[in-house]
Amino acid sequence: MLPGVCPGCGLRADLDVFAVQADSNQALAAALDLPPSLGSRVLRYLRLFSPPKKPLALAKAGRLLSELAEAVRSATVTRRGIAHAAPLPLWSTALDTLLAHPPEVLPLSDHNYLFQVAWNLAEKAAARQEQQQEARLRRGDPSTTPASASSPPVDAGSVPAGVPTTPLPAETAFSSSAPERRARNARAARDLLKTLTPRLLQQQE
Repeated sequence: MLPGVCPGCGLRADLDVFAVQADSNQALAAALDLPPSLGSRVLRYLRLFSPPKKPLALAKAGRLLSELAEAVRSATVTRRGIAHAAPLPLWSTALDTLLAHPPEVLPLSDHNYLFQVAWNLAEKAAARQEQQQEARLRRGDPSTTPASASSPPVDAGSVPAGVPTTPLPAETAFSSSAPERRARNARAARDLLKTLTPRLLQQQE
C-alpha cells in the first residue's frame, strides 16, 4: 500500500483511491463538454466499450469522451482524406444508427466504427445537397448558390423525426460558460460515472 493524504480534507488512503478520483474528475469534465442532446446516446455507446463482466475503466471513459467531444465540436468528419460537414444532428443520427445495428465484434476499442457511420451519413447528405443544387440550376432558380462539397447541411431524410436539421452554432453547443447547458448536463454526467464505476465508492469506503 502506498499511503496518500488529501490536501483539502486530510483523508488518508491508498494512492490508488486518489488516482481513481482523478480519473473520475476527468471523465466528469469530458461528459460535461458534450451537448446535452447526446447524453443518453453516449451512455449507451460507451457500454459498447465495456469488457465482458467488467465496468469500463474511468481513465478510458474520460479519454473516449474527450475524443468524441472534440470530434463533435469540430463539426466535421474525415475518412480517407475526405472531409464532410458533421453538425450536431448528424452525430445524433450516427449514434442512433450504430446503437440500432452495433458491430458483431465487441467491445469496441476506438471511435473508428462511429466515425465511419457518421462519414457515410455526411457523404449521402452532401450528394443529396449537390443533386438539389443541380436541380435548382436546371430550373433556373435565381436564388441558387454554389454548394460547398466539404460543408453540406444535413438533409432531413438522414435525421430521425423530431431532430432539428439546422446545426447549432459551435459557440452555443460547446461554450464552457453556458450555465444552462452545464446545469442540464451535470446530472447526466453523474449518472454516467455511477454506471461506469460501481467500484469507486467501495474503494473509498
